[in-house]
Amino acid sequence: KEIFNKWDKSLSGKGWNTVYFGNHDNPRMVSRFGDIENYHQESAKMLATLLLTLPGTPFLYQGDEIGMTNNVFQNIDEFDDLQVINAYQVLVNEQKHSSEDFMNASNKIARDHARTPMQWNAESNAGFSESAKPWLKINDNYKKINVENQQNDENSILNYYKQLIQIRKNNAALIYGAYTDLEPQNNDIWAFTRTLDSKKN
Repeated sequence: KEIFNKWDKSLSGKGWNTVYFGNHDNPRMVSRFGDIENYHQESAKMLATLLLTLPGTPFLYQGDEIGMTNNVFQNIDEFDDLQVINAYQVLVNEQKHSSEDFMNASNKIARDHARTPMQWNAESNAGFSESAKPWLKINDNYKKINVENQQNDENSILNYYKQLIQIRKNNAALIYGAYTDLEPQNNDIWAFTRTLDSKKN
């Protein structure tokens, strides 16, 4: 919240912000900022709400719109990212740190989480590829979290994104409106308004 408030003040009247919580170089946003064990759908929808109501251009990274989560990599051979592979070589093979500790950390922060194949359906390889083995391990939860499951579910994360995008497109205040944090000192609540002329959201 502090970071976004700082960016908004710095760019006010001078520039235009970009809004994102994840990309190809970060773990999955819902795993990073949400509670996927207890509140997966609620966490994903909360992040979607922020993404599409904060000032600036929102960036959706593939898989965000269905709440894709971090994968669970079992060993270093399942990673493709050279950064992780090289770190393993130094920290585990050379410096003799625990492989288990390294894997636990990597399963939270590694870049390959965001690079796993898009989960289209509950079929082989999540419908991403007909090959025997995609370039990265498919997330084990693909039968539950996939596009096909969410398309016809009116309460799904995917349809929530669609509704929010439509609301944003039809509401100029959510695009051009001034941002005001209503609780800047509150670490538990992020409440803000977007105001354009007489229109306040």
